[in-house]
Amino acid sequence: CVTNLGITNIYRADTYSYTSTDASGNVSFLYLLTILTSDNKGPDYSTGTVPSGPAVQGLPNNYSGPNLTLNVSDYYNEALASTPCGIDFTNAAPVNAPTPSLVATATDCQAITYTSWSVSAIGSTPPAAVPAGVGNNPAQFLSVGSYLIQYNSTDPCGNISVYSFTLTIVDDVDPIIANCPANITNIPNEVGTCQATVAWNWPTATDNCSVSLIPTKCSFVDPSGNIFPVIKGGLLQDYGVFPVGTSTVTYEFTDINGNVSTCSFTVTVKDVQSPTISCSGNQILNSICAGATVPNYTGLANIFDNCPANGFTVTQTPPAGTLVSSVTTLANGSTFMVNLKVVDNAGNPNPDPAGGSNECSFTVTLLDNDKPVPSLAVLPT
Repeated sequence: CVTNLGITNIYRADTYSYTSTDASGNVSFLYLLTILTSDNKGPDYSTGTVPSGPAVQGLPNNYSGPNLTLNVSDYYNEALASTPCGIDFTNAAPVNAPTPSLVATATDCQAITYTSWSVSAIGSTPPAAVPAGVGNNPAQFLSVGSYLIQYNSTDPCGNISVYSFTLTIVDDVDPIIANCPANITNIPNEVGTCQATVAWNWPTATDNCSVSLIPTKCSFVDPSGNIFPVIKGGLLQDYGVFPVGTSTVTYEFTDINGNVSTCSFTVTVKDVQSPTISCSGNQILNSICAGATVPNYTGLANIFDNCPANGFTVTQTPPAGTLVSSVTTLANGSTFMVNLKVVDNAGNPNPDPAGGSNECSFTVTLLDNDKPVPSLAVLPT
């Protein structure tokens, strides 16, 4: 009863007749044992817990028939370095203690063979372009999207298993911006206005998944928080009309997969234009009393400033409240000069020479329009 049953993908039957012989040579037929062997399991990718040894059906105690068929199978387990692909029944026979069974030893199986693999796009993913002869790792050749990867494998007994999984490749790389302009400073305002037109070279962007990128956003925020679009110019230049102060320009580039990069710089426009002032003409001060003071004449000034919203300051010489007696004689017809000067909040004019367009002067003439004030004489007693 010596045999070695190799495993094939076709059931193989070996039949053994078991007899008993007494001391006188009499032979009795006990039972016929038919062993069916097969490897009908392909390589297992699922859990790695499939039994790796032969499954042998036990024999009942005191078995005397009818004929019995034992089914013996082996399984491939990818987690094991060596797995059975045959059952060795050398001198195998029923044994009776403690339970009759068949003694069998597994033989080693060769490595499984990948017969083929395939890649198919899922949904709107573009078809996969996978060069031939790249082995069993096609992922590095796939573009962004979702794919069904399927491997087909066989064991030496010709059984086939299929393992498939979904592979999703994402683009999480932001565009790379080049030539982002540096901050632009000290741009003078255009004469008569509170703004300036400023131009710069376009920033550009490259991306790993997009052939070319154009800005999805290009605008600037002025000092007051208002948002204005950047104007596209020619000769690779953009420009904008910026108010006095510091504005922030932002470019935004978005690739086909939604990754965003931004580039920002500031543009600072300075108000360098001096305000001008004109006076309303000579004035009359109807008082020559000792306590007379110089009035506030700043409200009589006519002022032009290219940036009035930014503010200015008018000063008067002599200042309002000065005693008239300190600047002229308290007499009917006496005169004194008043000078008004305007300076804007940007410090213009700078420098500030005397007699510039930001100054004006006029003459104030005293007239005795004060009524006499009677006083009671002190009579002798």
